[in-house]
Amino acid sequence: MFKCHRSSNQKVGKNMRDFNFFSHYIDTKKTSKKRLIHLSLIGITITLVIGSITFANIQRANKIEKEIQDLKNYLNSEERIKKSNELEEIKRKMKITNSYYTIVEAINTDMDKVDIVSSSLMEKISSSTPKDLFIKTISLTVKDGQMQGVAKSRVTIAEFVHNLKKIDLVENVHVSIINKESRENSSYIFAIRCTFKDVNNNETD
Repeated sequence: MFKCHRSSNQKVGKNMRDFNFFSHYIDTKKTSKKRLIHLSLIGITITLVIGSITFANIQRANKIEKEIQDLKNYLNSEERIKKSNELEEIKRKMKITNSYYTIVEAINTDMDKVDIVSSSLMEKISSSTPKDLFIKTISLTVKDGQMQGVAKSRVTIAEFVHNLKKIDLVENVHVSIINKESRENSSYIFAIRCTFKDVNNNETD
């Protein structure tokens, strides 16, 4: 009877299947652990990236701050102030020099104009002078000219004025004085003022 009982148990044991009721719990635990590791790695990576960026920004800010401080130190340094004062002195001297140069250039230009007017006008006035008219004094500038002289008659003076007006450099002619030289002498003394055209405009024309 005992034998039959053992045989029956052995048979039942052979026909029974093994069931693991904790396998799902174990798999879930493994998955959660992997996910936790994965999230931890991501968190560490993000922390490292943020830390690197923050460190780089701090380094850059420190560098910029140092450069600003160095620049301030240079601007306030005695050497820079001395160079700045020297530069201002040089600028002042250059300004004075340029002013002198401008004045000298203007004088030279006026002298050139006077030379042009004088040489050209003297020749043209001489060729415009009638036979019986004599110029005693003459003074010429860039803008005008003054002449005093003696003429045989009023007609001779009028002829001279007419000839002066025909000169291209002359703009206006004004006779300020016509008087008899003396009772004994029939000649006339005269004074004439001429205004001249601008030399530059005349040359352009």
